[in-house]
Amino acid sequence: MAGHNTKHLERVTHMLTRKVYEEQAAIIKKHLPTAGPDACYDIATDIANYFANDNPRFDRTRFLEACGFEA
Repeated sequence: MAGHNTKHLERVTHMLTRKVYEEQAAIIKKHLPTAGPDACYDIATDIANYFANDNPRFDRTRFLEACGFEA
């Protein structure tokens, strides 16, 4: 693929999907009552950092709200 930006193509093929973001948020939200807000928030922010690194368009606020945290 001469002349093509293969690094960009490689990144696009490895991006996570919205479904993955939604499922992770639902899992965190499910465990919020038993694990507690501090632990769940720490986990949610670590995962959000990973997602933001994977996808520059990732919406951290939307993800944290889906996890059960207010913005």
